[in-house]
Amino acid sequence: MNLETGKTPLNIGLIEENKQDPIHYRLDLASKHRIEENRKRISPIIDFIILCGRQCISLRRHRDFGPIDSDIDPTENDGNFTAILRSKLRSGDEILKLHLESMCKTATYLSAKTQNEIINASEDIVTKKIVKKINEAKFSLS
Repeated sequence: MNLETGKTPLNIGLIEENKQDPIHYRLDLASKHRIEENRKRISPIIDFIILCGRQCISLRRHRDFGPIDSDIDPTENDGNFTAILRSKLRSGDEILKLHLESMCKTATYLSAKTQNEIINASEDIVTKKIVKKINEAKFSLS
């Protein structure tokens, strides 16, 4: 193990003896882990958008933008989506907090554009499920 990095260096002999995983396998695992972590981080955001849609709650107001500060109450209504996220942060959602703190401000997935993309993707999924149920239904018009 490298004492500076804490990582085990590759050893070609160990790879050939199947005692150490090849680099492409390690990279693939790292990529899969990163994908899983990103999904876990944006899952609450997607859940909130779907919740608002199911409950017929509008997401935004005309001033719905900028960072979410869970310590400060806004002076005016900043939208249901932002209020729900702020409430979730105040209740201790560590995954959401980590996401908002660690991502650059252009990659938080909170923008109106991203919200619309999630709504459109949800629409596609619901439409496919409805079509599948209709196609599987056994009925006759004669």
